[in-house]
Amino acid sequence: MRALSTGFVDPKIVSGIALLLLGFAFSELRFSGDLRQLDYQNDKLLSLQEQIKAGGPDERAVLVYGDSLDALLLKMEGIEKENASFRSLARISRSKKGFADYMKALETIDFDLLRKTLELEAVKAGFRPGTFNDAYRFLDHLRYSELDLAVAKALGFETLQMGEGRWMSLAFIDAAHSGDLAYDNGLVLLDASTLLQKGVEEVLKQLVLIAGVTLGFISLLLLYLLRKRAFVAFNYILFPLGVIAAVLAVEGSFSVMHLFALVIVMVAAIDYGIYMSDAQEETDEAIYYAMLTTFSGFGIFVFSHIGALHHIGLVIALGIASTFVLQTFQKLIQR
Repeated sequence: MRALSTGFVDPKIVSGIALLLLGFAFSELRFSGDLRQLDYQNDKLLSLQEQIKAGGPDERAVLVYGDSLDALLLKMEGIEKENASFRSLARISRSKKGFADYMKALETIDFDLLRKTLELEAVKAGFRPGTFNDAYRFLDHLRYSELDLAVAKALGFETLQMGEGRWMSLAFIDAAHSGDLAYDNGLVLLDASTLLQKGVEEVLKQLVLIAGVTLGFISLLLLYLLRKRAFVAFNYILFPLGVIAAVLAVEGSFSVMHLFALVIVMVAAIDYGIYMSDAQEETDEAIYYAMLTTFSGFGIFVFSHIGALHHIGLVIALGIASTFVLQTFQKLIQR
């Protein structure tokens, strides 16, 4: 009964429940940087898109970087040895090392014996004698030559010198084998969704840092303004965060729009917490109306078929619902 004597739900109990929910969420929740889930979910168009993909060649573009043109070719030769579906400059040219290895391989072949054998078989087949006497003679004058970049571009392997000691070339790989490559700073998969996801994940790191600093500043501000009542006010932020995070964890992931809506919930929750730390009957009624208008403005988006709007609506609806539950319990205890 001591916990209820102040007229509030015991802040420790509320905080404990919120922390349990957050603990569950952190163990299960994963960030999704796929922006396609934020778009309108038109099943017919998505099905047609899959049919179009299935009906044509499905390749992924890859950017390969090297310190020189020769290093670029050497890297591509290594990739092609491990993955036969990889198409690059190595299909039309060789690195200096690759050319040297090729010449060494040719030295192991007895071309004189090969020409004699070819000549005998050719005569048997009806060719005039001496027709193949000069077969393979061109190999005697074979020399290494630099790659013609104009030819490479015409064949689809655009190659550019980005600066002193830095080259870049376009290559291709079958989509089914694109996951077999070891991507790093010298090998980049040009997949729009992957690149966008990486960009969104970088933004997420900044947003999480800003949100953490903001939450810390809010906590200190509440402590300074409300003193002993700060714990009660802070629960109006912590409890909705716990409920929202737990529900999103059950769904499996959260997006940038979830995080954006979470900021709105936090802003509203700060006001609710400050007012409810010393609630009056008139304050209760005002907060109920405020929650209703917030839901009318944003929470209604939960019924939208557009992913981004649905994410905003879901978070705000959960935030309002959890705040309503917390406020209702507090009001019942006060009575």
